[in-house]
Amino acid sequence: MVRAMNLALGLVAVLLTGATPKFTGYTAKSDPFRVDFPGAPKLETSKDKGMVTRTYTLDSDFAVYMVMVIADGDIKPENAKDEFEGFREAEKSDAKILSEKAVSFGSAPGIELKLQGKELDSLARMYVMKGRSLTVIVDVDHGHTFAEAGVDQFFSSFAITDKSVGAPTPVAQATAAPAPAPAKPAAKSGTMSKDGVDVFGFTPDGSKVVAIEHGVYDGKGTAWGRITFFDTAKASVIGKPIEFELESADQTEEDAFAEAKTRAEAERVRLKLPALVPGKSINTNEKGELTEKEGAPIGNLEVKLARGKSVRECMDPFKAELLTAKLYLMGGDEKPTVVIKETKTPATRACTMGCAPSKTYGQGKGALFVLSCNTKGFEGPATQAMLLPLGKLEYPLDGELPPQ
Repeated sequence: MVRAMNLALGLVAVLLTGATPKFTGYTAKSDPFRVDFPGAPKLETSKDKGMVTRTYTLDSDFAVYMVMVIADGDIKPENAKDEFEGFREAEKSDAKILSEKAVSFGSAPGIELKLQGKELDSLARMYVMKGRSLTVIVDVDHGHTFAEAGVDQFFSSFAITDKSVGAPTPVAQATAAPAPAPAKPAAKSGTMSKDGVDVFGFTPDGSKVVAIEHGVYDGKGTAWGRITFFDTAKASVIGKPIEFELESADQTEEDAFAEAKTRAEAERVRLKLPALVPGKSINTNEKGELTEKEGAPIGNLEVKLARGKSVRECMDPFKAELLTAKLYLMGGDEKPTVVIKETKTPATRACTMGCAPSKTYGQGKGALFVLSCNTKGFEGPATQAMLLPLGKLEYPLDGELPPQ
């Protein structure tokens, strides 16, 4: 174990200088983890008496990022103390340990070390699971900070994808205060909607909402996921949606949904959002009628479509359509709230054949409306979700209705 650790330390000895890196998602094919690397990592494999060590290393600007996986049948969570001692001794050989604390990822125990070397500052975490240890390390050149290197993003995006380990356990970030409590997804644990759209959760005040879309690509047969953070008050997207595709055709849509939840939680922590709440699911039919479960009317989401200018050629009966959606609430002002009014056909929905309300979620004075649009798929007609955030409602959709 120590031999492999020293080998890993030798691989992260390169120093570079430059701008703050840009991260993209990376899912290992041979090992149970995913993480955001600032580029494509180099994979090296070594074997020693039944022990296999794989290191994923990337030199980017003034920092070196690495994930090392050791596969050995003798590694067990109950023996984690011995693994951590070997890890600690290996790191001490090249650097001074500034701090140490216990961490975990689901049922996998871990340890975090903050280190200072002659030319490098480092943050390293090791997790131990059955038959494997996973070590995550970033080395940063003196004269630069963890924040400049995006260390928080690298570590918060790391996830063990082996389902036996379970959900992540948030830990304090390297440059920030302790992370908020874990989110409570809107869907029940282990479940996902059949229509490909789930709400991961709202902030308690309803000002932010996180949506997960998932499915399987026509033709290719591989599962995919998309996570979008919305600011309901501004009716806008926060940053860019996080998109990924699972590499193996053997991985299912359920696997993509589970992966999306892990990534969504990591991004929530990175954005320093409070723990999420499920919000309320509002009964919604294709006419746009919003009702309580008992049938009491809440309001109506009016959706109208007009002919738009094509951004690409559409095959009949599909055409370019401009969408306008307005919300009328019972007991509210007579003047409706404009949810969206398109003036240009979006490229992501270039050719459609009608859109209709599908689902509605609310929390506080924030809401997320889901439309289902008919589009042309790889092998015939398909549906595409359109997500519309809205904040500053006249009254909360998840509360008691005003007098009718």
